[in-house]
Amino acid sequence: MANNQQTSRLAGKGIKKLQVKGSKSCNKAPARINEGSDEGPEKPAVKVDYRLLKSITDTMVNPISYKDKNGVFIGINKSYADHIFGLPEEEIIGHTLPGICTEFAESFNKRSTESRISFTDICREWDQSDMELLRSGENETHEQEVTLANGTTGVFLVNKSVIKNENREVLGLVTVLQEITELRLSEKALEESEERYRIVTEQTGQFLYDNNLEKNKLSLAGAVEEVFGYSKQEAMKFDLGDWIKHIHPGDREYVFNRFMQARRTGGRDRVEYRLRKKDGTYIDVEDTGTYLLNHNGEVYRVLGVVKDITEQKLIRKQLEESEEKYRSFIQNFKGIAFQLDENLNPEFVHGAVEEITGYSEEDFMSNRISWKDMVHPDDQSAILKKIMRIKNSPYAYNTEFEYRIKRKDGRVIRVSELYQKIPGKDGKPDKFQGAVYDITEKKDAEEALTEMKEARIKEIHHRIKNNLQVISSLLDLQAEKFEDEIVREAFRESQNRIISMALIHEELYQEKGTTTLNFAAYVQKLSDNLFKTYRLDHPGVSLLTNLQEDIFLDVDTAVPLGIVINELVSNSLKHAFPGKKSGEIQIRLSSRKESENRPDIIEHKRLEGPGLCVVVSDNGIGISENVDMENPDTLGLQLVSALIDQLDGELELKKDKGTEFIIRISKKEDF
Repeated sequence: MANNQQTSRLAGKGIKKLQVKGSKSCNKAPARINEGSDEGPEKPAVKVDYRLLKSITDTMVNPISYKDKNGVFIGINKSYADHIFGLPEEEIIGHTLPGICTEFAESFNKRSTESRISFTDICREWDQSDMELLRSGENETHEQEVTLANGTTGVFLVNKSVIKNENREVLGLVTVLQEITELRLSEKALEESEERYRIVTEQTGQFLYDNNLEKNKLSLAGAVEEVFGYSKQEAMKFDLGDWIKHIHPGDREYVFNRFMQARRTGGRDRVEYRLRKKDGTYIDVEDTGTYLLNHNGEVYRVLGVVKDITEQKLIRKQLEESEEKYRSFIQNFKGIAFQLDENLNPEFVHGAVEEITGYSEEDFMSNRISWKDMVHPDDQSAILKKIMRIKNSPYAYNTEFEYRIKRKDGRVIRVSELYQKIPGKDGKPDKFQGAVYDITEKKDAEEALTEMKEARIKEIHHRIKNNLQVISSLLDLQAEKFEDEIVREAFRESQNRIISMALIHEELYQEKGTTTLNFAAYVQKLSDNLFKTYRLDHPGVSLLTNLQEDIFLDVDTAVPLGIVINELVSNSLKHAFPGKKSGEIQIRLSSRKESENRPDIIEHKRLEGPGLCVVVSDNGIGISENVDMENPDTLGLQLVSALIDQLDGELELKKDKGTEFIIRISKKEDF
């Protein structure tokens, strides 16, 4: 349901940013579709079939109402009457909201929300808000908790839009409600799940970090104060530079070199160093970071865990001095601690052995069961290679890896193993020691959280796509009512713009766990759809595309750029080949990096920095010499100019040998 919220905000705010000729916004244009000219007979204004509109709104589940400028209801749909008021339409239309509340005060006062606000009070607040909007001529969107006529309580997104005539005079107010109760419940459940995960990290004496290298932003969560000494509020002000200053000077160069090496290769890295706390003392920490790569193969973000291992390192020292002390500690250990000889045979195995594996300590010490035989077959090869790399190393070696094991009862669980090589001194053989933890529940929680987030994102794109398709269908139904070809063409252009946006959300819905889409695939679908739309009028016109495949864009860039391509291709199909003349339309797409290596893709002026280049051209009769892209006189070209400005791009128009539009969009880094 969050998609409706996004759509409402676009309708209330986004369109206002789209400036057209004369500094008038699109929602300030006259309501008449057939606009007469100074010469020739005036065309009649479009007549709206209100019975059709009423039947359409009655099929919608969203409650909808319409008031005149005095606050009197002059129109509502069935959902509004039945679910919001629980009254027949005739008892609402022709009355003001305070009048209806007075008439039915007794029944309305019995309805109260979970926050103890009566329905009558809510109606009074609504009326005050409505009258203020009618006076100011502004629009408003907010959330409201409402007890419905059937006694249930719901959360609604309320969108109120003032309607004005061509003289900018207020005519009335339209209110549309969208229920978002389910969305809010889902968000609450997600917050509770995240809170439980936070508590787990705090209880284990670890804290998490998220280092965004692109924004130089460092975020910390978990047992920050317990380990680091700083409060979470103080830690929120840290950046990477502040963190490096807290590393012991003797470890700083080593840690920095490890960090830079991991940035070049990506993957996972584990490093130990001394960290200065707020009180000036140093602790030993284990920093395990995962280095994430973008689509260019560059590390842009590091996610990791910092654990205080001061006590753990002390235990290692005590282990060398007294194995008995180590045994006394390990009795309450929640994992499995082990020590192996130079041939990797167990010298001791202690801890939660039976709880994790189902086997006893004696099973392993007597070789009735070998640990490697418990490793899942799909993981055995990789784990064996890591162990042999540790064994053959001439130096001390610390590492950590995760894999699956099969318990005695046949159940497969996931474990994390800390593995350390202790080189022998004075001719003594090497020793190997470490610990194994059951991380099955942690991994299951992480996967469930990831799946929940992915499902929410997919659902949002799916609902936006469906809503846009409904709007397109309504435009199609309404267009059939008109015989005037100019009006029908206006409806068709609006449909194509909506379809261009719907295709983006359809592509994002198909992707898994991503907020970007393959723009080349989207452009191909968009252009194919446009050619199907205009195929009967231009059967001899063909499409040629040359699109770089590895360009991925987010919604904020893809939507306006998609509309621009839609307008330019539509313009060529409508005007470049009069009299059903044959011809060719080309669309070319390339990033700056690719265009440097492929002059056949973009032969024009090179981008001065990282960015994207789109070329839409045709070999038709050419665009009029009077067209000025700085001040275009058609809605389509006004849209193109405004949207390119929105993207901080530049537009070049060439009029020789047909028409060619070249769009360049610069970004901080290559697409």
